[in-house]
Amino acid sequence: ASPSAPSVSSSHSGAELGPPVTFTCKSGGFSPRDIAVTWLKKGAKLPAPQPRVLPEHESVSYNMSSTVSRA
Repeated sequence: ASPSAPSVSSSHSGAELGPPVTFTCKSGGFSPRDIAVTWLKKGAKLPAPQPRVLPEHESVSYNMSSTVSRA
């Protein structure tokens, strides 16, 4: 099955200065479990941890969440 359209949210409050902003991408309903997420900033790949894929056991479909922070 194909993943749902990704949904991206951020912790940005609208202030110009402040703590780093965190972005989270979520998608679900895909199978097999393998999925890749690439975060880009102005075309350059950002380092990010592997996405979290649930459930951890074998299933007919999976959901994933990937988070990256930027200063």
